[in-house]
Amino acid sequence: MESPESSDRVFFWESKIVELADGCLLAVAWAYNDTASKDLPNQYALSNDGGRTWSAPASTGLAGQTLTPLVLADGRILSVYRRMDHAGLWANLSQVEGTGWINEDAAPIWGTETAGLTGVAHNMAQNFAVLRFGAPCLVPAADGTVFLAFWCYEECVSVIRWFRLAVE
Repeated sequence: MESPESSDRVFFWESKIVELADGCLLAVAWAYNDTASKDLPNQYALSNDGGRTWSAPASTGLAGQTLTPLVLADGRILSVYRRMDHAGLWANLSQVEGTGWINEDAAPIWGTETAGLTGVAHNMAQNFAVLRFGAPCLVPAADGTVFLAFWCYEECVSVIRWFRLAVE
């Protein structure tokens, strides 16, 4: 796990907040170290007072961007994110125990066989210009499945893709 040096400029993008079963708020974000020109593992922070104060950001251990969490009925967290160490959109099951993030399982969803979906240049404007998918959204369905939608470019056409996920 990487942690930025105290003098590094770290930006947190595309943050999301969910409420855990115990009322604790969980915030997640894509973290980018501007000083080193590289992504950090997705970060999380916790609040036990309704968002007035937060823990220091900590690593989820997930090498990704645009992480979207959903708290499942059993208390685990389903996250979908653009993975940076492997191609494509991935799902991850985890849980928060105390103040620790524990990853349990991961599975690819889309784009794992497609090259060039993201950029890794030192210039973030260039990275955004070549980006080909993102902004996953998760909604629990009445039948226990999870509805996932995200934007992507396929064969030079901009589309919205969706999947229904069954979590075991």
